[in-house]
Amino acid sequence: MDPPPNLGKPVLAGGAVVTREHPTRGIEVVVIHRQRYGDWTLPKGKIEPGEALPVCAVREVREETGVTIRLGVPLDTIRYEAGKAGLKKVDSRQADTASTRRTSSSQPRVCSPGS
Repeated sequence: MDPPPNLGKPVLAGGAVVTREHPTRGIEVVVIHRQRYGDWTLPKGKIEPGEALPVCAVREVREETGVTIRLGVPLDTIRYEAGKAGLKKVDSRQADTASTRRTSSSQPRVCSPGS
């Protein structure tokens, strides 16, 4: 029998909407492909014990994309049901790239609006 979903505190996560300006395509957004789920998403992940949400966002983006970011303004918090994990609460910030040197084997993709 499966354990009950997390009915207490939500799972906390940090993430970022990472953008950069391309000279001909305009603003681009970094997304990652999750092979496990067969979808594309913004970089985000669970907070580690004692970690602040902005620190979590920077760490998760670096781990998932290999990109170092500069955080900007806070964005809306997203809450959703995450299956067996229960309620998930993701605090995101706007961010831009501080470094585009890839340090990860993940497969991020940069998308322009309309692509």
